[in-house]
Amino acid sequence: MKNVKTILITLLSVNFLSRFIILIRPLKYIDGLLIPDDAYLAMTIAKNISNGLGPLYGFDYTNGFQPLYVFLITPIYAFFPNDLVTPVHLSLFILAMFDTLALLFLFKLVKSSTRSIITPVIISLFWIFNPYVIENSLNGLETIISVFFIILSLYYFKTKIESEMEEKPLAAKGIVLGIILGLAILARIDNTILAFAVMIVFVGNGLKAHIPPRIIANSSVIIIVAAVLTVLPWLLYSYHYTGDIYQVSGNALRYMSLANVDHLPTLANWYLPMIKVAVYTIIFNNKVIILLLALSTGVIVMFCRKLPLKEILIENRVTAIMLIYSTLIFCAYSLYIFGDWFFPRYLFPLILPLLLILSQLLNYCDSLIVEKRVRYMLIISLATLAITANIYYPNLRLYYSNKDTTSRGYMNLGLWASERFEDGTRIASSQTGALAYFADNLDVINIDGVVNKSCFEALKKKRNIEYIRENRIEYVLGWDFNIKFIEKESANYKPDDLTLEEKIEGFTSWKYRWYLYRVNY
Repeated sequence: MKNVKTILITLLSVNFLSRFIILIRPLKYIDGLLIPDDAYLAMTIAKNISNGLGPLYGFDYTNGFQPLYVFLITPIYAFFPNDLVTPVHLSLFILAMFDTLALLFLFKLVKSSTRSIITPVIISLFWIFNPYVIENSLNGLETIISVFFIILSLYYFKTKIESEMEEKPLAAKGIVLGIILGLAILARIDNTILAFAVMIVFVGNGLKAHIPPRIIANSSVIIIVAAVLTVLPWLLYSYHYTGDIYQVSGNALRYMSLANVDHLPTLANWYLPMIKVAVYTIIFNNKVIILLLALSTGVIVMFCRKLPLKEILIENRVTAIMLIYSTLIFCAYSLYIFGDWFFPRYLFPLILPLLLILSQLLNYCDSLIVEKRVRYMLIISLATLAITANIYYPNLRLYYSNKDTTSRGYMNLGLWASERFEDGTRIASSQTGALAYFADNLDVINIDGVVNKSCFEALKKKRNIEYIRENRIEYVLGWDFNIKFIEKESANYKPDDLTLEEKIEGFTSWKYRWYLYRVNY
């Protein structure tokens, strides 16, 4: 037991240190590698809340953000009201802490199902040195907080709930599970699907154990009510400021995506390509784990002539929850919400069922090996694979060594705009996170509708250019296809509505050039 504790502390320390070294690097070096524009959007809202303005973005209140993360980082701006850089580093520090806590409960979750220390150690190594995990842990957004609560809910379900309900309904433990699920939803609204998956398995588990339906129903009510009460303050907050409960950002993202096919999606021109992108995203970002899944499966089949799929996928309740959740999340984003440029982030939680299945396969492999020396060789081989296979990818090395400050990222745009225009100039863009954050001397308005309900309503009526004029916007900044989006989403657009003012030199964002247009009245 003492050895397990020492190993766990070592793994957690290495995990946090590996993230800490990255997050303290100058922001100009990590901006283009890790921090998307939406991160600065969330930070801008947090800064406005801290300043007593409420969830203001541009001229309107918005609920187009994930509340738990924004509220967690809001106090930072109270301590650093005139500093734009330090709060970013501190926000990343908070995320690194959640990343380390996620690893803690992942280790404990895997350890609860295995007799050996080999499996949780190997799974941990695939987490620590995985560039995909680092990318989603230090992206300045809620991704890792959401994943932490997913893992915590799985761990609590397995260790406290799975065999608890027998002759009477759940009480305190049901309330705790409900609160955890509620916090998961506050971390990301799509974790409502997680709560749904948990309840399906919970009810199914109870029925299989022949527990009276009344007890199952009462326990379910306790969990659901606790989750709803946890989320309720945010719903009231959102309604108070915006008049809406449902976040506008999902509908706006769907609308913006479908603009690529003139809002006429078909199986051939849209749905199949979206599914293809989603599948590729999962395979590409998890290929080392998938490779080991294949190798482990081969070893088990070779020794046992049979793969215990039912025991791995169905009888293991935690894996069953994640398979239901992952299937629904995959369908939600690839078939309805879209935004394929965000798929690496939205589909990141699907790493969890892969790791959980891998842990069970490794456990089977370990049980087949009796000789100690062979088991030690297995540990060394898998640990070496977990580390070297991930270090092989350039991104992991770039996180620690990159000094490119001009070809990627959004910070340059905000800094450029803050100096280029007079205070109070009204500027619009589809990508306004860093623009609003670093150019806080300007009036920045979002025109893709993600955090701007009034703009979204104008987009649906094909009145984007009218919306720009009605809000007295002077300039529009964007990539080439951002400007074309305005043209396509404006039924009365004329060639002289926007005039090219400047091709911005000196920096790009992922090789995309920025253009400045003047609005003609």
